[in-house]
This record gives sequence, C-alpha cells and structure tokens, in this order.
Amino acid sequence: GRVLVVGCITFAGDTPQVLSSAELYDPLTNTWESRGALKDARMNHTASHLVDGSILICAGTNFAGPQPIPVPDDMIGFVDSILVFSYLLTGGTGLNSCELYGQTDGGDGTAFGWGPTPPLGLERTFHLATDLPGGKVLITGGYRKATLPNPFTMSHVDLFDIVADSYVWSDASEDMTSARYHHTATLVGNDRVVVTGGTNRNIWGGGPLDGVESYSISANAWIGVDPMAVSRGLHTATSLPEHNLLVAAGGEGVNQLDLGGVELLELQTDTW
Repeated sequence: GRVLVVGCITFAGDTPQVLSSAELYDPLTNTWESRGALKDARMNHTASHLVDGSILICAGTNFAGPQPIPVPDDMIGFVDSILVFSYLLTGGTGLNSCELYGQTDGGDGTAFGWGPTPPLGLERTFHLATDLPGGKVLITGGYRKATLPNPFTMSHVDLFDIVADSYVWSDASEDMTSARYHHTATLVGNDRVVVTGGTNRNIWGGGPLDGVESYSISANAWIGVDPMAVSRGLHTATSLPEHNLLVAAGGEGVNQLDLGGVELLELQTDTW
C-alpha cells in the first residue's frame, strides 16, 4: 500500500523549478521517506508498475515554463497547453529518457535505488502509459517539437517489454489514426485498450477530439470505433463490469470549456 512520488514542479516564490527528487509514503506509519533522485528532473512524465516489481518512469519535460502570466478565464482549462507552447517556443527540453526504480541488492528486499533503462525513440510529454497483461507497457500520444504532418501533437505508439531479463522498447505495428494528448487509454479485459478523446490543439489551431480508437494487444493493431457525441479532453474513462466504458467530464471547444456530461460505450457492440 505504499506510494512513490517522483519529480513534478515546485515554486521558490514565483520561480518554478522541476524536481528530480523521489519520496515514498507509508500509510502504516503515516511517514514520508526520501528515495534518492532521478538522473533527469522531470514533470508531465508517466510511472508504470512492472511485473518484476520495478517502477518505470518515462519521458516528460524538464522545462518549468516562464514566469507566471495572466490567463483569460475562458482559457483556464488549457493552461497545460499554454505552458507546452512556451516550452516549444523558448527551446525547452523534452525528454525521451526513462529510469527504473527497483531493488539493488540482488532481490532480498533490503535496498532500492534508481537505474537507467533504454530511452524512447522520441521525446514526449502529456503522453499516457497503460500497463498491459504479461508485463508490457503501451505509450500513446503526447506532445513534442514540430513533427509534420501533425506538428507538436503525436500519434506515435511505443511498446515496452521485458525480454530475457532485458528491458526493450519497440514500435507498435502502426500509429493511432489521430494524434492526441490529454486523452484516455483504458485497458478493458485482457486484450484491448480503448483510447478516447483528447486534443490535437497546437499553436496553429485544433482542439478537443471526439474520436475513439481501440488497440488489440494480440493483433498489435488499431481498430476504429464510433466517435463520442461530444469532443472532450482532460476527461476520465472507467472500465465497468459487463463490458462497458464510462466517459465523464472534461472539456470541449477551442477554449476547452468544462463539461458535466457522461457517455457510456457498450464494448460488445462498440456503440455509445
């Protein structure tokens, strides 16, 4: 029941600073304990619990953004993207590096620490990592420096696996149909990840998406699903019993206004 907190951002007055520190919370003693530091300070990364007990930290950015600036009320829901644009335009550093937290004592459970693991092929932030059966991790979407024909927003998909006690990255057989970030990627059953919504907004335009895609783990392929009734990003998607997926809240429109609506996907028929 312990929780590992890694990286993120803090402020010294008005000055933002991206963190490399890690801390472990133990609910039994209600205490925090330092767990060393990442090689690369980062925020907007992902953390995945691997089958060998290690924690995989992937990508993100080490750029904290400019000094705070006023944000119009109708853009409050899109502050994350404003910070990303700032990072892109001012030369901030996106990361493709990955790091592992795990046992360093040969497996007797008395010592833990940080170690390197192979990097992703491309740097990305605002991506998602979905744990798959059998120990694989699926990395979808995100945001990076200009990548035509979808500048900044990514459709690229990576797969992480443990092969013969080695950590390996590989490209999925094909990318998602739509580039996106601020999406959801939900494991349903043992052979399917459903990706919903998100946004493809960048400095040239775009906005939240209604598109839905389904990844077949066994076939290593993407299948189209009917779109949602409403475009939304920064929403939630929850797998329910009896093969249903509940999508709730988020935002729509250019300014990503808040939504209160809920949609239900019947996965046996792929209908909303």
